[in-house]
Amino acid sequence: MRRINKKGDLNLSFGMIFSLILIVIFIAFAFWAITKFLAFQKYTQIVEFKESIQEDIDNLWQSTQGMRPQTYSLPGNVEEVCIADDSLIFFEPLGAGEDIVPFELKHIDLEKTLNGESEICFAMKKGKLELVMIKDFGEALVTIKRRPE
Repeated sequence: MRRINKKGDLNLSFGMIFSLILIVIFIAFAFWAITKFLAFQKYTQIVEFKESIQEDIDNLWQSTQGMRPQTYSLPGNVEEVCIADDSLIFFEPLGAGEDIVPFELKHIDLEKTLNGESEICFAMKKGKLELVMIKDFGEALVTIKRRPE
């Protein structure tokens, strides 16, 4: 008489189960690493923006006069860049700045830039921030305005 195998055909070896577990771990690690890399990329874009905008302001501030349109790239989650009456620049929505605390801009004319408001926000257009920096002859500070359309 022939014996019937009651265990069925679902016998998996220890090696096969271990391999499946390793594959799942490697895939999870890959997703984690990609997420961290993208977050680092956003952080780097914001740090580069912080350095570039201050450098552009300083260059115009040191000249006698000028008007310079500037375009900056920022992460897609940033909807607006705002300048407050204490000369701090921050990002909207809250948290879009990748944990970079609001930072101060030096050598800007807050009175002219804010035009009587407590803050001014510049909307992003396709991941780009477009500004115009102006310094007229005889002025000591730089004014920041929206780029005309």
